[in-house]
Amino acid sequence: MEITPLLSPSKARIQFVQAQEWAHVTTWLASKYYPSAPPPFERNTETLNAILALAAFNESADEERDAYGKVEHDALKELNAIVSAEPDTEILAAVENSLTHEGRASLDALASLSVALGGAPTEREMANSIVQLKAAEIKMQQQTQRVEELQTSLARELSWLREQLAEVSGEEFQSPVDVLQKTSGWTRSAKALGIKLAEYNDKLRSLDEGKAPGVDIHRVFEEENRVLELQGKVKALESRLAAFQGLPPEWELAKKEVDRVKRDLASLERQRDSMFERLV
Repeated sequence: MEITPLLSPSKARIQFVQAQEWAHVTTWLASKYYPSAPPPFERNTETLNAILALAAFNESADEERDAYGKVEHDALKELNAIVSAEPDTEILAAVENSLTHEGRASLDALASLSVALGGAPTEREMANSIVQLKAAEIKMQQQTQRVEELQTSLARELSWLREQLAEVSGEEFQSPVDVLQKTSGWTRSAKALGIKLAEYNDKLRSLDEGKAPGVDIHRVFEEENRVLELQGKVKALESRLAAFQGLPPEWELAKKEVDRVKRDLASLERQRDSMFERLV
């Protein structure tokens, strides 16, 4: 004989609640599909939760519809009572029934316009109201046009900023992996070339002062050309080093500095978007 394990009170309570919910769901589906039977479906927790949510939404919509219906019924009943109490109701009904289709349409338009203008205005008041409405319409059109122009301008600026961001995020703006080693090598080379350049300058000055008689002029020209070549190399190394002067010497700190600049750019974009949303 198989022994069924005992359920804990919490699990038993959960199963009891689920059983009540399934009973409610079954009754609700049966009422909606009557006289047919509800279609078969998989019975699990997800299906139960989905049908319960649907049933709650449907019941809320039914209550809202009934409330609207009651309000409309009461309003119509009150309106009929008011119309019945008017002494000229029969005369007005006879006039309305004798109108042509065009006359009835004109009367409906005039009544709708009177309601929109808040009462039964005179011809002068109606004309003034129409002019004011037209002026308000033109003003709204102008405001809409200005907003559209501002939106176009902001879209162009956003596109330009994105292009700039994509450009500065390219590989050509990324620091090479061996930047520290190269920088150290360039520094040592620049110092060595600076020392040699100072030596060559001393030799040239001594030649100019006549302290080295008997020196071949061709050799002097060769030494001068070497000095000029070394000066060019020194300037090239100095220009390459200048591109990295704004970054920290450590690789991780340099990378963090680039990431900070990117975050600042993203923050500026969010501020610009927020300003545009407030304008709209």
